[in-house]
Amino acid sequence: ISELKGAKPSRSGLARLHDAEQAVYDFPHWIYVCGKRYTAKDFPEVTPEAALRHQIEVVKTRQVWAKNPEEYFSEMGKIYYCKGLVWLCYNIHQLSSKQGPFSWAELQRETNKDTESLTKILMKLKSDNWNYASINKALPNLYKLADELIKKYG
Repeated sequence: ISELKGAKPSRSGLARLHDAEQAVYDFPHWIYVCGKRYTAKDFPEVTPEAALRHQIEVVKTRQVWAKNPEEYFSEMGKIYYCKGLVWLCYNIHQLSSKQGPFSWAELQRETNKDTESLTKILMKLKSDNWNYASINKALPNLYKLADELIKKYG
């Protein structure tokens, strides 16, 4: 509850590194939350455009984390920047095709000309188990590709 309400201080690493709103993507697939039964009609519909706008802001924030690891979550901030980029690609794909819940296979299948280069790098980083050295090597390209997508879709 403290995470969903944005209470300070955050009581877990999840709240510090991950936006609670991101969990809304999975709500249609959850039946119970804290003992209460929910259905999809209990939540307002989030349009693909609104989800993308939100994710662009998340990526901008996490890019600051990645560029300033000594101030923001050290290497974990870089990992969460990368994972934010994954959701950015997913949200861009949702503009042209209604997808179900997130999956890596779906992300790869739905890759388009705008997200192809970024998705390829992110898939490699995931296959390397988010290795810090691999992420640090990829960061210049990630920044460039993310900035291009933000400029185009933001």
